[in-house]
Amino acid sequence: MANSHEKNIEQQLLAYLRGELTEEEKAQLRKTLEETDEYADKLEQLLFHDWLEKDEDPPVALTEEKQTLILQKSKWRNRFVQSIFTVGGMVTLGILLFIVSQVCNYLWFWPTVKDITRVTEDVVHFTSPAMRMGSGGTNGGLFFSMDMKYTAEERLGGDSKQVGFVENHVLFNHPQLKFSWNNGVHKNSLYFRYPTAEPNQPSENTVVPDTGWRVLDKLPEGTVAQLAVSFTRLLTHDEYFAIIRKYDLDTAWFAVDTGQEAAAKDNPLGKGSVWGYNPWGVDYGGGIEVNGEGERRAQALIAEMEYLSTQKKWAEPMLKDVLHYSDPKLQQRTDYLKQHGVRLYGVVVTGPTKELLKLKQEPVFAEPYVGEVDWWNWDQHGARGREYSW
Repeated sequence: MANSHEKNIEQQLLAYLRGELTEEEKAQLRKTLEETDEYADKLEQLLFHDWLEKDEDPPVALTEEKQTLILQKSKWRNRFVQSIFTVGGMVTLGILLFIVSQVCNYLWFWPTVKDITRVTEDVVHFTSPAMRMGSGGTNGGLFFSMDMKYTAEERLGGDSKQVGFVENHVLFNHPQLKFSWNNGVHKNSLYFRYPTAEPNQPSENTVVPDTGWRVLDKLPEGTVAQLAVSFTRLLTHDEYFAIIRKYDLDTAWFAVDTGQEAAAKDNPLGKGSVWGYNPWGVDYGGGIEVNGEGERRAQALIAEMEYLSTQKKWAEPMLKDVLHYSDPKLQQRTDYLKQHGVRLYGVVVTGPTKELLKLKQEPVFAEPYVGEVDWWNWDQHGARGREYSW
């Protein structure tokens, strides 16, 4: 039936081209040509295919205007089909390029992505007082690139407060670490002073301003705050814990003597020049007592520093991005800790403001700097008594 129908169309069109139709039949067929693609397609075939293949001229019964209209219709149809294939080809090419780039990224970064993430965490914890790297993830970019984005969090009272993001763009073997702060600004007011006296000897020239104590005194009851305090002499973990366990406070960060701080003399040390660690930022191999197990903490810190020293390819460029000096002296710091042990010259503590103010009575605590302040959240404080690695 289909062949018979097609044959019938062809006969009508051939009769039309030969001028064998009446005016009424011609008018009817022209209307059909305008409305029916099947007739128009067949007419194009008869006009421009069959006769060309036979090296003959097409019939001239159709007017030039009509032949032009049919030809234009054919050209636009071809252009539309070609555009569909062009767009489809571009989309397909884009998908293929994306797949290939992800495969390249996987093969390039898969063996080292855990190291890059761990090094990024260490750099944040070691150089940013009271800060930790929180939740986030890693995404592959285009061809041998990777983007990491994690929340930047600070301990304030009983809660962790997000202050921005930690972002790391890695291209081949070149990381670029930066912080993206909420509203573009981060309040950085946690500073320390390295003691000038020898261990177990009180410092004779330490100036102890009372500005921080006066700020705490003016803050209302029912608030929590961060407080950075320096020591008048170097302390071990256990010496510090013997003091701080008398107070209802948490330690959010330890400022550690790594052999580089003494050169600062009387200059305050803050983010970009200080070195220490977040007590939740090292792996103790299991739970650890709050305000206790000082030697175990020291060994965990040294182990993480030794690991960081084996990852200089990643660690040193990141440290240069966040420190104020070009040479982070990573190996020298690690060797110093292994030789002299872990000694502290300051801490960041957090908790109720009036409880922080009580530290004023401890003669070994000096030069307090008040950081962020918030409304009371101490009662929502999580279960205390043990810390866990993460």
